Amino acid sequence: DKKTTALAFVILRLFFFQTISLIHYNSLTNDETAHTASGLLYWQTGLFSGGVSNPPLLQLCFALPYALSMADYSLFSNVPPIFGRYVNLLFSFFLLFILASFAYKRWGTQGALFASFLYVTSPSLIAHSTITTTDIGVTLFSLSTFLAMSWWQEQNSPWAIVLPATFMALAMAAKFTSLVFFPLLLFLIVLSHWTKERNLCYLGTEILLLFFITWFIFSASYGFHGVFEGKSVDSGIVR
Repeated sequence: DKKTTALAFVILRLFFFQTISLIHYNSLTNDETAHTASGLLYWQTGLFSGGVSNPPLLQLCFALPYALSMADYSLFSNVPPIFGRYVNLLFSFFLLFILASFAYKRWGTQGALFASFLYVTSPSLIAHSTITTTDIGVTLFSLSTFLAMSWWQEQNSPWAIVLPATFMALAMAAKFTSLVFFPLLLFLIVLSHWTKERNLCYLGTEILLLFFITWFIFSASYGFHGVFEGKSVDSGIVR
């Protein structure tokens, strides 16, 4: 109805007014230069060493506008990475959308509006949405992993594991702390097999898909550098 549409519009306007204003107002933070410069280094050289000790997915995303425009951004820059901040804002908008969609499914329109209002009035979420750090991106992929796991539990096909495994691998490619999701998802697969009395072929298919998708996406985030040569990848030296 019109009232719901108006409230949704007000919430979105509040979100974008705060974030876009802060993107241009916030001073430079130390992590921003490291993440953006590392991502640009990866794009320019194809080598994943010498940057921040972190998986490269989000850094590549932050630096993509600079790589496409052939602009330079060094580790010692004193200018905020505005383009990278807008990339992070996009991640934050997707996070808001997924949260609102989940709340709508569980609690209806009022639940979605309330969840969205809490999101856009959270100082922490708004602040992290306006600087190029990995927190919003890894939160997006982590929440997507948990929601996909909930959906997967309701399915009766081993191929359903592809969705939560994909989001889990993206979270792992965003931040090392997300590695905890792998044993968790593996445990849930085995637990589901035991409680639902599924055959070994079903279990084996899910486990193989989990390992393959994780390997493929995580390796792809490094451009498969050194994967087929049996070489290790130095993830960085600067923290």
